[in-house]
Formats: sequence, structure tokens, C-alpha cells
Amino acid sequence: MAYCNISRASLIITSCLKEDIILVQLAQASTSEPPPVLSPAFNTFLAAACSISPAQANNVWTLLQDVIWHGAIDKDLSSVWVNDAPRRGFDCQIDYCHNYTVSGGIRTYYDEQPKTIQVTDHVFMEKDVVELFKMAMDVSWTLATNCAQLYNMCLSQGKCAPDSYLVKFEITGDHVWDAFVITTLLEDCKRCMCSLTVPQTGNQQDQFMQAMIDRNRCIQLYGFEDVRQHYCNRCTRMYANDQGVTIHKVSVVVVDGVTVGHPCSHSSYNSTCSIIGCNLPVVPGRRTCLTPDHKHVEGTDELCGQSRFQLQEHFAHARVAHPNDTISQDVEISTQHPPDAEEEYKLNEMEGLASVVQFIKNVYAGNDSMTPDHIFFDNNCTLSKMVKDDPFFEGIGLSVDVFYFNCKHSESNTYCQANCNPVDYLELLGDNGKGWRFNSSVAEQTNGWFGGYHSICHEMLAHNFNFFCNELILRRNRRTKHRLRQEGHNPRTWPTKA
Repeated sequence: MAYCNISRASLIITSCLKEDIILVQLAQASTSEPPPVLSPAFNTFLAAACSISPAQANNVWTLLQDVIWHGAIDKDLSSVWVNDAPRRGFDCQIDYCHNYTVSGGIRTYYDEQPKTIQVTDHVFMEKDVVELFKMAMDVSWTLATNCAQLYNMCLSQGKCAPDSYLVKFEITGDHVWDAFVITTLLEDCKRCMCSLTVPQTGNQQDQFMQAMIDRNRCIQLYGFEDVRQHYCNRCTRMYANDQGVTIHKVSVVVVDGVTVGHPCSHSSYNSTCSIIGCNLPVVPGRRTCLTPDHKHVEGTDELCGQSRFQLQEHFAHARVAHPNDTISQDVEISTQHPPDAEEEYKLNEMEGLASVVQFIKNVYAGNDSMTPDHIFFDNNCTLSKMVKDDPFFEGIGLSVDVFYFNCKHSESNTYCQANCNPVDYLELLGDNGKGWRFNSSVAEQTNGWFGGYHSICHEMLAHNFNFFCNELILRRNRRTKHRLRQEGHNPRTWPTKA
């Protein structure tokens, strides 16, 4: 197995270098016993020669130094372990498995992984196959169950396990999801130059939960790779003087919303009225209290759900969950209001826009970000009123997407026409004032991709949902960056502010 091969290689290499190892020891050191540790030079050489990390090279030396020094290299190390069971390294109390070691109830994955990943006790997957599954999820919204069926029906080539085997040559959606989680965490740890450690005991779905939560939290705190610092020739235009020195820049971002969520597990909410601001207990079997207006809201919601056209809209949202407008839609029944609830509806709109304002501030917080010069948003005519006295938005143009401005914003709205019309900003216009320099509908196009995951993740637990979406967004960002580079748009990052 992999560890046996490393052991044999290290035995051969270090045995040949025994005299050289002695030369760098202290004069009074005994040559009849191995040094307790290798010198840094030999440790680095052994790690490179065996394709392992320096820490692993040190562990190999600690484990095998007596065998190496006294010449007992004819021993078959594979006899130390039996079959595919965890391999116990002599008396160090460490079990060496295919992808990890186990010691003290903690599983530590190797920094350098083989080409196959142990997904469960008896299931191993090649990393290329796992990448195929992840790419299918990424570009074609494929369920983990469908990925498993793809393998069982096509890639397995019809191979079947003998009847005496307890494990069949088939995989399930759970195997695909576990492979997704393990490989994603390993790739993330490799980028962060750390080792993945998880509990050895417990259910498979619980062993990696804390590592997933930690990664979600890291992305929540620090954002996605290079997003805040990104700029390229597509989203930023530089203006230079006659000497070729850049004197001005115009950068643009586009903001939009899409509803893709997971169920809440807050059981306390199930006992109170679903209407915002009402904490009265619900009527048994209903989602609202005895208040007539609230009962009417629930009745309207149910009536809409019985409409053929509403069902068609629900079906469309199940396939690609794209909202009808830019107002936050984190809840369902609470946004269904009778005709006389206009004031409460406006309150919800303000709460949704306040979330957008805070989102923009969070993205561009810190010295490592560069605030954009223009922000396109479908509801900027309302948002700009909210932030007119906010110093953060000073100097930032707040325009409405070109399509929405022409089709969904009334000409009688004088504030919008005077403050949010993109044609008023000459730097947004194309050459000779024709067309547009920036694609203000890119967020709508991105939402068409992201909304496709609604049917995949709408029943995921919160941590799984965030982990899954974070990884897919990261993959898309890297793919977009690669395409920009191929097309000559020179994606790069702003220098950190002093």
C-alpha cells in the first residue's frame, strides 16, 4: 500500500546515506545508535525524495530509525499490517490508513493525498471521478443522487460484486456528497497550508461538520478569494495622461438578489403567528393566530397556491428560483399581504433594502478593498434616498440597470429620472456615446445559473447549504477568472492600501 511504499523508499534512501548522516553529528555522538532526529538538510532531502512533507519525513525517521541504522532492511514491512485494516506503526500507537492517520481518537489527513479518496470504510473513489461529479453539479445542476446513477449506469461498466461480497459495486448519493465534502476540505486545507483533522468516532455526517462550519465561518468573515480586490478590463476602465500615467479609473459592480434557501429548524417559530411583528400563538393546524386580518392573509396565500397560474409560477421557481423583484424574500407567508397592508409592505421593502446597504458595506470593508465608482441595482431609486447622507456612498454613482430603467421605471418618477439614469454618466457610455461600456445585466445572468440550485439544496441543513453554495461560487469565480485571462482582460487585484 501507499505507506508501505514510502517506508521501503525511506529505508533504502536513508540506509545509503548512513555515513553522510554520521558526518553532521557531534564528535562525541555515538555512531552505534541512530541520531534522535535528522538534520534539517537530510530531513528536507528525505521528504522530497519520498514525496512527503518534512513533518511526515520526521515521523518516518522516528518510526524506522532503528531498522535503518542496524541494517534490518530485509523485513517485509507489509507484514506489520493486515489487509486494508488500519496499519499500526510499531509501538507509536498511530494507525496509518489510506488517506489519514488515527491517534488519540483524532483523524489527521495526509498533506499529500494519493489518487484515490476513502469515502467510507469500504468505498474508495478516484479524485478524477469526484471532480467529474463536482463539475456536473457546478455546470448542469446535477443532484448527488443523479451523479451516483451516472456512475452506476455508465462508469462502472456493468461490473458487479460477487454474491459473497458484503459490499456491492454501486455508490449512492451519500457517497457522492461525502466525497464532495472530503475533497473540498482537503483542497481548502492545502491552499491554507494546514492539515485536515476530524474526530475518528461518530456518524460520518457528523465527523466533518465542525470543519465545514469553520470553513463557512472563514468565508463569512473574509469573503471569497480576491473578490473585494478584483479588477479587470471588463469591470474597470483606466484613463491615462499624455505620459501614459493612470490618473483616473472607473470601476463598476452590479448587485441583484436571488432566492435560494434552506428550511429553518427553529421550532419556536412554529408556535407563533407567521405575520411579521405578531407573537400571538397560532391556531392548531394553522400558521397564523386568531386575528381576522392575519387569518385573511393565510387564506389569501392558500387561495393563490390553488391557482393554476400560481402553481405554474411555483414550478418555474422550483426549477430556477429567480425573484420577481429586488425585495428580500427570505420568508413566504409574511410577504403575502392583503390590499390594505401597504404600510407593512413598505416596511418589508425598507428592511430588504437595508440588508442590501449592509451587504455592500460588508463586502467593501477593510483596507484591502477598493470601493467601486458605480453600483448598478434595480431598486437604486429607493436605495439612493436611504443612503444620501451616508458618507460610505459619497462619490458612488447609483444607477438602475439599463433594461430595468427602460422597461420597469416610470418616466413620471422624476427622482429616478434625475438621479439614477445611467445615461447621465458619460463614463458608462461606450465609444462615441454609443452603447454601454459595462454589462449592467451580468447579475441577472449569474442569478440564472445560481438559481438552478434551488431544487438541489432547498432541503439541505444550514451548514451543508452554506458549504455547498460557497464551494460552487468559488469554483465559478475561478472559472470566470480563467476565462477573463484567456480573453485578454487581464484579471488582477488592487494593491493593499497603506
